[in-house]
Amino acid sequence: MSAPFIPLSAHPLHLETVQAFQAEHRLPAQEALARFEQLVAAKTGVAFAVAVSSGTAAIHLALKLAGVRPGDVVLAPAFTYVATINPIRYLGAEPLLIDAEEDTWNLDPTLLREAIQDCLQRGKRPAACLVVNTYGTPAKWGAILAACGEHGIPVIEDAAESLGATVDEKPSGSLGDIGITSFNTNKVVTCFGGGAVLLKDEQQAERVLYWATQARSALPYYEHREVGYNYRMSPLQALWGLTDLPELDERVRRRRAVFQRYREELGDLITKMQHEDAGAYSNRWLSSFVFRGERALALQQHLLELRIESRPLWNPMHHQPAFSDVNAYRNGVSDRLFRSGICLPSGHRLSADDQERVVAVICHFFRQATNG
Repeated sequence: MSAPFIPLSAHPLHLETVQAFQAEHRLPAQEALARFEQLVAAKTGVAFAVAVSSGTAAIHLALKLAGVRPGDVVLAPAFTYVATINPIRYLGAEPLLIDAEEDTWNLDPTLLREAIQDCLQRGKRPAACLVVNTYGTPAKWGAILAACGEHGIPVIEDAAESLGATVDEKPSGSLGDIGITSFNTNKVVTCFGGGAVLLKDEQQAERVLYWATQARSALPYYEHREVGYNYRMSPLQALWGLTDLPELDERVRRRRAVFQRYREELGDLITKMQHEDAGAYSNRWLSSFVFRGERALALQQHLLELRIESRPLWNPMHHQPAFSDVNAYRNGVSDRLFRSGICLPSGHRLSADDQERVVAVICHFFRQATNG
């Protein structure tokens, strides 16, 4: 009999939980959305949240709200998932990729300053800067905000992976001028899809909602004065979020405990991990480590053969064929992370026994590599 499968992160479908919530509260569709948005805003420390169909849609609307137009330059991390970068192209703008720094694996503030200065010397002030808190660990926000603030560059926080993280007790999602988050199936809190734009201004929230609902004018008949999008979150997803989001803090606590057990039990097999900057608190969405040697893909395959799901660290955006024409400020950090790093099973439902099995398989893999 084969060993049970250990997923990277999993959310079981408990439909009865949502049914019981709806039976108790009897929420009309629009009220479910409104209540979910209020809860999201409260959890992320912003005044307003607009629930949309995905984190990618949220980035698209955030960039549009920041005023990004065709031909503009948008500063963005090289070490991220493609959903961060694609919306820049949706708007006809050009990403300018910034490599990661060694400590948090997020956008490097030193390279950011260099990129900004080069853009200014060419007479092309960047229209926005997108910052991701990679794998749930906050970036070096003080340095990034200072670099962009000196030149009036709006900062969009991509908190898709970092819901529940904080910097100086300020929630992730509220750290930039505009924030976004995701409720995709693999996130700490899920609506089995969906996302939100996180805003500090009511007029901005109204504007984003207008675009997300096909830009329909407030008239008794259908009138559309500009192009809009079918980006509104469904009420059923919002209902699921209302049952899931209250568990955020406990889930973050459990994921941090998973990360710490890996750190202690894998010991000197680990050569690099994400460090929390001063005042930062990571949600440890995925427990991600660099191991001895450049063996990430081989380790991933070995784990999979034993029914353990894992994932290599991000293949940098400057290596993606879709962005082969994009300029990048590189220092080699994201390349090294991709070659040698891996994300291990990290879910808040991961049992101690299953985690011990993951650790034992990894230790055996490296003993064989050493002896072979």
